Amino acid sequence: MKKTVNINVSGIIFHIDEDAYTKLNTYLESLKNHFNSMEGSSDIIDDIEARIAELLHEKLGETKQVISIQDVNEVIVVMGQPSQFAEDEGTEEESPSADYGSSKRFYRDPDNKVVGGVCGGIGAYLHWDPVIIRILFIISIVAGGFGAILYLILWVVIPEANTTTEKLEMRGERVNISNIEKSITEEVSALKDQLKNLTQKTKQNYQRGVASRSPLEQIMKGIVEVLKVFGRILLVILGVILVLIGISFFIALLAFVFGWGGAMFVDGDFAILSLPDIMNLIIGCSMNPFYVQVAILLLFGIPVVLLLYSGIRMIFRLEGIKYFGVSAFNIWLIGLVITVFFAFKIFNHFKADGIFNQTNEVIQTISDTLILEYGKDNAIEDLQLDEYEVLDGIKLSRDYDGNYYMIPIIEIMPGNSDRIEVNTSIRARGRTISEAKERTRKVNYQVHQSGDTLIFPPVSALAQEGCWSGEQIRVTVRVPIGQYITLGEGNWRYQHDYYYDTFRNEHGTQTYILTDSGLAEIY
Repeated sequence: MKKTVNINVSGIIFHIDEDAYTKLNTYLESLKNHFNSMEGSSDIIDDIEARIAELLHEKLGETKQVISIQDVNEVIVVMGQPSQFAEDEGTEEESPSADYGSSKRFYRDPDNKVVGGVCGGIGAYLHWDPVIIRILFIISIVAGGFGAILYLILWVVIPEANTTTEKLEMRGERVNISNIEKSITEEVSALKDQLKNLTQKTKQNYQRGVASRSPLEQIMKGIVEVLKVFGRILLVILGVILVLIGISFFIALLAFVFGWGGAMFVDGDFAILSLPDIMNLIIGCSMNPFYVQVAILLLFGIPVVLLLYSGIRMIFRLEGIKYFGVSAFNIWLIGLVITVFFAFKIFNHFKADGIFNQTNEVIQTISDTLILEYGKDNAIEDLQLDEYEVLDGIKLSRDYDGNYYMIPIIEIMPGNSDRIEVNTSIRARGRTISEAKERTRKVNYQVHQSGDTLIFPPVSALAQEGCWSGEQIRVTVRVPIGQYITLGEGNWRYQHDYYYDTFRNEHGTQTYILTDSGLAEIY
């Protein structure tokens, strides 16, 4: 059993055993003594303590809450002793363990930026001249315009390197005492040079006076100030546009994903099912559609949120939230992975196709007119008038209890003989061909003949209650040329090799004759 103490390192509280505390305290005191006489010593010590706190925090976990002396020794190995770099700053030789903990990360470079520091950060990461990156972006903007969108996305996603540790990681340098000292020394030196240049310029301006400026210089300065104000106004306007677009997209996305708008009716004849209804109908028997909805919301919602975030920052000139873009990108990747997973699962559910065909020869009719009409199914009542299109040409109907039924496609085609034939084709899909064929056999659809009349059931129940597995019923009536046909109420279709005509009888019946050019109405 060891005695532990609480310490505060760079604003973070750690529980540390007594031996480790003694070792760490001695190490920090030696660093303070070493850098005490140097310019910017307080900044160096603060950055070193921040890096030590980061390394110590990495040592902790759910099963470990106390810093040990071994942890402190490993941190010291990473950071290095003052004696290792104080003797000879020009020496390239380092200890084998100096690479421990080194990393390289994407950051925007605030010290080398024109707009947002994206090009400077990419240049630092790739060790390229940022000018080359800027030229490439300009070419992409001129060529297709996508460069501006890419730059905006990177501006939001990539965090800015604000601390010394982040700037070192941006350049791929090890975050140890030597590099921290070197980085801060360079920053202090650059700051001194800037102050010196500013002082000299101020002194020169004071000596010659503002009045000594030429009229051209004063005009140019005024133009620059006007352009700055104009640029800020444009930035605010662009931000407002992005926010309005983002809000519109977000509301539309929520309505689409969760079906707030209900079925979307098209010209009053049929309706397209909402996404929740389609998902429940297609995969409701095998998985929970809610997970698919969440995945789609993440996949398309995160870009919309980033659009809103960018617009708000432009309007109010706010600083970016640290790691907001990276976190949003990770969440978007999760949504992408989940969406792809469910897409493959749905594809696997529908990958095999099964077909059941049945051909019946119609008993010779008494008269020369064949009557086609839809029958009434007393077992299926209260069907809604709307037809819901699932896929192109495939429609379903449902009752007020939410039960779905297949609507058959009835088509009339010229026959190859003097006989009238009725071919019923039932298709379904499944994981395997045998499973798909088994589903076709579960579909009960029978065409009946009563004298000169063929009676077609208007709908048929799904093979699997509550779920649609790609079932489709197509009934083809082949009749000889010259045959008179009376069509009852409902939708009928004349099918040719290259085209088809749709006949919709809303009230009563209508008689046609089949000619070489199709069905001709008899008045």
